Amino acid sequence: MQMTVKGLAFCHKNWVLHKDLNPNNLLIGPNGQLKIADFGLARVFGSPDCGFTHQTLELANNFITGEINEFLDALSGCSNSSLEALDLSMNKLNGRLPDAFGPLTNLETLSLGYNSFSGPFPIFSGPIPLNISQEMPFISFLDLSRNYLNGSIPTSIRRMKNLRTLDLSHNNLTGNIPGQWSGLQLLWLLDLSNNNLSGSIPNSMCSQLPLLRWLRLSSNNFSGELNPSLKNCPRLITLDLGQNRFSGTIPEWIGENLTSMSYLILGANMFTGNLPEQLCQLAELQVLDLANNNLSGPVPKCVGNLEAMKSAGSMSRYISLDQDLPDNQHLDLNVKGAEYEYGTLFWMWM
Repeated sequence: MQMTVKGLAFCHKNWVLHKDLNPNNLLIGPNGQLKIADFGLARVFGSPDCGFTHQTLELANNFITGEINEFLDALSGCSNSSLEALDLSMNKLNGRLPDAFGPLTNLETLSLGYNSFSGPFPIFSGPIPLNISQEMPFISFLDLSRNYLNGSIPTSIRRMKNLRTLDLSHNNLTGNIPGQWSGLQLLWLLDLSNNNLSGSIPNSMCSQLPLLRWLRLSSNNFSGELNPSLKNCPRLITLDLGQNRFSGTIPEWIGENLTSMSYLILGANMFTGNLPEQLCQLAELQVLDLANNNLSGPVPKCVGNLEAMKSAGSMSRYISLDQDLPDNQHLDLNVKGAEYEYGTLFWMWM
């Protein structure tokens, strides 16, 4: 690690940004000396004493550990207010982001998922600041998943008009889902799973998110019957509400209105009654999880005719999610009481 930091410091001292630092580009010679290789994406920047422009800093999917300040000392002499893309996901970083990053007001992409950042929120002064839309007015991709963030979801998020992806999953967030989402006309992925959120799904969510395709609210404390306003999300391909306390019957409008649905996860709730035959209208359905509920009655015969689930001549099939599953996203599926997490490929027993 020390040799890596020294090597980067030397590059930055000579006004060079590597832009593709990953384990494949860190070579260790027979004498144990580390060399940074592959400068194909590197570029020269103006001066280490001046603010950067159009910057991308990507250190994702490594084994970087410890306080992030230690790793970024080489950047401490520069202002990064023009940083546009920052990806530190899938490491083992912790603590607060240093002041060396600057205000980050020009960020378009921020990915800090799969780390151990804790509240107060590492960039701001609160868990998730009330003025986050002012701090990051241009952000389009915001991934803060798998950290230790707490507090509630601020209503000012609805003012982040460029936001397309919002992933706050696997944190300790509490309270209700904000009631207003107007302004997020471009949002297509919303993942609030694995928190301590409660209450119900807001009435206006779907009508205010016209492009929403991926909605994950699993592993929270939501309760009550499914809000019929979800029928106003006709573009949904994934609806994951598993492991909550939703109750009542499975509504017929799921099959009648959400006809683009490919992944429907309602397992580990408190649903009762029969399966509606309208589910058979979901011609694109590939994954249907209704395990661990209180359902009764027969399974509609038409379920066996769902085209996307058919498998000719075999008791099993692969389901590829490469087209629909966003980067770093996953699905949790309950099979006989055990939970499995899937990425881009499913093995399904039919």
